[in-house]
Amino acid sequence: MDSDEYEESEPLFYTFGSHFKLMLRFLVGLSINWTTIKCLLNSIRMALMRTETIILFLSLLIIYICCHSSDVWPALLIKRIPHQWLLKLKLIKVKTKNNCSTSANELLINNVGIYAIQGRRPKMEDTFSYCDESKRLGIQMFGVFDGHGGDSTSKLVQDRLFTSIIKALENASKINSHTNINDETKSEEKEECPANNESDCKTSTSSSKSWLSSEVNQGDNSYEIGPKDVSRIISKQITELDKEIVKEMKKKNDVSGTTALVAVNMIKERTLIVANVGDSRAVLCDRKGNVIPLSFDHKPQQVKEHKRIAEAGGFIQFNGVWRVAGILATSRALGDYPLKDNNFVIPDPDILSFDLDHVKPSFMILASDGLWDTFTNEEASEFVRMNLEMLQKRTWVSSRSIAQELAKSLVEQSYKKGSLDNITVIIVLFD
Repeated sequence: MDSDEYEESEPLFYTFGSHFKLMLRFLVGLSINWTTIKCLLNSIRMALMRTETIILFLSLLIIYICCHSSDVWPALLIKRIPHQWLLKLKLIKVKTKNNCSTSANELLINNVGIYAIQGRRPKMEDTFSYCDESKRLGIQMFGVFDGHGGDSTSKLVQDRLFTSIIKALENASKINSHTNINDETKSEEKEECPANNESDCKTSTSSSKSWLSSEVNQGDNSYEIGPKDVSRIISKQITELDKEIVKEMKKKNDVSGTTALVAVNMIKERTLIVANVGDSRAVLCDRKGNVIPLSFDHKPQQVKEHKRIAEAGGFIQFNGVWRVAGILATSRALGDYPLKDNNFVIPDPDILSFDLDHVKPSFMILASDGLWDTFTNEEASEFVRMNLEMLQKRTWVSSRSIAQELAKSLVEQSYKKGSLDNITVIIVLFD
């Protein structure tokens, strides 16, 4: 220590020493009445041991536990109450049965693996849906919805979109079925056989009846509808749902929005239809290892999107990434009502169809942009392909859990690579 520093700190040492000596003199001269303290402690002990005090303490403890477990206790109590009583008391409602799964963060299905994590974000805004309507409609539907500005819109899309698509498909199928029946009946009534072509006439009539029996089986719950009809219905339901959401969110002053990535596997037609709104993405890997993009991101800086935004009177601004009006990093979305009034952001989906007999797919990946921030299409496909080959060689791994293991490992690898967003992945294995 230098002499100058010592001289500056010397008064501080003297002050501290004098105060310490005064405090010692006070403590030494202080007389403590131990009898009074003992009496006080005995009184406290007697008060604590009284029955009323114990009952009060236990009551407060129970109230504290109940208040901090308010979301658990009602569910436990409802499970113990008979189902019929709950229906009579109207504590629960009977929901129409469907084959859709949306609730869990991971899902175990035969050829489908779904895994979602909150990641490094403060809140989980991703949602997903999966519907297996292969028996009734001959389709499987998969959806990833990446919310932003809150999870309200993504949850609404999760709850409503697939239900509305299924209803629309059923209605369209029934209308087509009735139309076909009426057309065939009228044609049979009007048809007359030429004099020398009775055999041809009988053949055509019988073939039309066999077509009716195979395509329109009124005793069955299955429906027939073409890929073009499915594409048209998906597009219509997405845009109509967006109108509903925008109307509701304006009343609540909720500015949240979501992307929508929907894939429909038409099993009988061997056709895959992919509809995309926003920057979630789907890719397919064929049996040779070739990667086929199934959707393309909607980004504000793309020429087509930038031109549309400019023509609507909007602008894009670079704020970390290019954003519509300096706010939204995707140029198409559902919700986001402040950007919908002037059509700066639109809900119109891009829809692509793929012939699976021609493509010969091995697997498909649908994911929110939390995955694609750390993986390219080729990297993600190669990661899944290598892990798929490894899992198929392991005899102790159930074939039912392979897709789930692949989805989980891909999500975890993305998190390890530093993804800062929610991550949701759906992997579909094809035969």
